[in-house]
Amino acid sequence: MSVRENGENGKVETTGPTTILEGYAMAYFLVLSGAFAWGAGETSPAFASAFSSKRARPISVHLEFMAGVVSGDVLVGCDPATWKAYVMCLLGLLVEFVPGWVPGIRKETLWKLANGLKSWRESELALQLLERGGPEAFTAVVESLL
Repeated sequence: MSVRENGENGKVETTGPTTILEGYAMAYFLVLSGAFAWGAGETSPAFASAFSSKRARPISVHLEFMAGVVSGDVLVGCDPATWKAYVMCLLGLLVEFVPGWVPGIRKETLWKLANGLKSWRESELALQLLERGGPEAFTAVVESLL
């Protein structure tokens, strides 16, 4: 629950709840920045199609990276508590506040993220993420319930 500075290389180490707060802060910053850049909701079909192509690529690429880390294919150099807090908070914000962003994500990526969440005992969030994925993800929802 403290922040301390390492004298050898000047690196700051955080411990305790500080690492979890870092994950939450990064997730909120990313969603807020994305909402300002691409919009959080759709007001008309023309608006949705114009902005879905602009936001689908960066969101998909980032969530594919996250799915790689959650599935163990990619290693990140941060505290595991920070990473877990970041992933859970970001996906929770997507599901709750910007569900219009989720259908643009590849179904395989959603499936990997949902499996990662289930391994962390976050089955409810995994199910909500798959539900927001659209009709193509319904197969994954049924499989996750079985």
